[in-house]
Amino acid sequence: MLQLRLVARVACAAALAAGGLVVAAGTPALACVPDDVTGQCVPPTQTYHVDGTDGTLAVQRDPKVGDPVRWLREGDAVAVVCQINNGGADPDDGLASRTWDLVAGGGWVYDHFVTTPPQGADGFSPGVRHCSPTTGSPGGGYHVQGTDGTLTVQGRPAVDHVVGSLREGDPVQVVCQVNDGGADPYDGLTSRTWDKIGDNRWVYDWFVSTPPQGADGYSPGIPHCSPTQTPGPTGYRIQGTDGSLSVQSRPETGHVVATLREGAGVSVICQVNNGGADPYDGLTSRTWDKIGDNRWVYDWFVSTPQQGTDGFSPGVPHCDSAQPPAVDTSVPFVALGDSYAAGLGTYDHSGFPGDNCDRSDKTYSMVAANSGLPTWLGGAKPVILACSEATTSVLTQVFKGHPPQIDQTGGSGPLGAKTRLVTLTLGGNDVDFAGILTRCMGSATINSCFGGELDKADAFIDDFEWTLVATYDAVRVAAPKAHVVVLTYPQIFPETAPFYCGASLGVIDSISDTTLKRIRGTWSRLNAVIKAAAAIAGVSVLDVEDAFKGHDFCAGSPYANGLPASWPPNRESYHPTVAGYAEEGRRLADLVRSTWP
Repeated sequence: MLQLRLVARVACAAALAAGGLVVAAGTPALACVPDDVTGQCVPPTQTYHVDGTDGTLAVQRDPKVGDPVRWLREGDAVAVVCQINNGGADPDDGLASRTWDLVAGGGWVYDHFVTTPPQGADGFSPGVRHCSPTTGSPGGGYHVQGTDGTLTVQGRPAVDHVVGSLREGDPVQVVCQVNDGGADPYDGLTSRTWDKIGDNRWVYDWFVSTPPQGADGYSPGIPHCSPTQTPGPTGYRIQGTDGSLSVQSRPETGHVVATLREGAGVSVICQVNNGGADPYDGLTSRTWDKIGDNRWVYDWFVSTPQQGTDGFSPGVPHCDSAQPPAVDTSVPFVALGDSYAAGLGTYDHSGFPGDNCDRSDKTYSMVAANSGLPTWLGGAKPVILACSEATTSVLTQVFKGHPPQIDQTGGSGPLGAKTRLVTLTLGGNDVDFAGILTRCMGSATINSCFGGELDKADAFIDDFEWTLVATYDAVRVAAPKAHVVVLTYPQIFPETAPFYCGASLGVIDSISDTTLKRIRGTWSRLNAVIKAAAAIAGVSVLDVEDAFKGHDFCAGSPYANGLPASWPPNRESYHPTVAGYAEEGRRLADLVRSTWP
């Protein structure tokens, strides 16, 4: 077997050389790796899709059912790292196959529901890498350990760039490793080793079950990240502050977008010598360090080399003076979220023609603004960035052709240093409520359909809290001076099934009172997690769960739309009406006026 693997490594090297790929000295080539079982030269990951599920596929902590860590939806892309043929069966679906796929980012999915090539007699899919029989992974599958419960995922190998979080015990697929990232001053740790687990996703290696680091700071057997995989130069620290240093959207004070703590690692991209002085600390230096797009720190408090007579630190690149910092275009009031924040359900989107987000000027944020908010908002109306079908994962991405709701560039969009109020409704699409309704409302076995779907939704919600915390944290970083108000979802379903509600409670079969209780219970479960995550993140909550009591979509004066006469439902179905948004807007205005007069 050793000889077979050695031949495969030579074959990999030959394949790379034939393709003309130049690899940095000492950096393992990742384009072709030997299979740990067969020795074949195969890609480290291959992309397939989720197929044949009833809507969602659980990603399990181990290659067996019963411990999901997240969910994928039908049609989602899946990056398969390797495969085993001796995992657990799937008794829930009556499947005996024991083949499981390890996916990039950590976790396992049942291969029956992935578009890998059909399994052979040995239980493996031809062309898919086999995982090591001793480790269950190709050497990159580890787990989070030694934390106080969670480990933050950073956008670069340094603290204070949070983009997500993992829980104690979560699986981690390590792509490669650096030994020159930032230390961890919060935990008193000086190691500078970080593990890359995805594009712009890094975790501090101290809390990952990789092999112990050697004298060079690397874990044996883990690839070293190439210079192109590491985001910019590193090696400086925040120093000499009173505890923290403001990150500005331009090289002058007064444009705060974030803060870094004393001792935090920082990557300096380039430097200018003609920024603003620091009157708050009585400093006249005009040298600033660029650490990201529209992210600047005052060089006086960074451990760069001492500035020369020209105001620049020797060895630090000069920023192109022809590219001045972006103008801060942020606004006082921003509305973020999904269709329940955009205004879907009003049947009036005339103020936003062709934007594909179903926005309406009758949504609750606009109602609150028109009701009279405190003078510190200056009479501002909200800029509505909320978009139908939005999930937590797309808030920082271009979506439906629109810029990210949270652009994370500190001043190039509506959310930024000037923002004073942010409203947010989000999470329903992560749970896939719209998909559940679409799949079950027209079902001939509507109650059993809801039973299975809500079981999966409940399991997802139970692991959703820290995703929401990371989202709320991202809002606070992007708008550090804003009051953030997170809204729960109003209950739109009746408590019991009346005889006069028609197709809104089922097209072929009818929803039972027991199923209505389950639906409302799952709705409440999500709202409870929203409130818990908001408390952790330190943002305010407007709980509107009971705001539509007596006005569900079956009531005589409904605050939510039921199902129209035809099937399938149109986009406005199962969303607040104009009256519903008006009720939420009134409550929002009352909260803001009473909390921050």
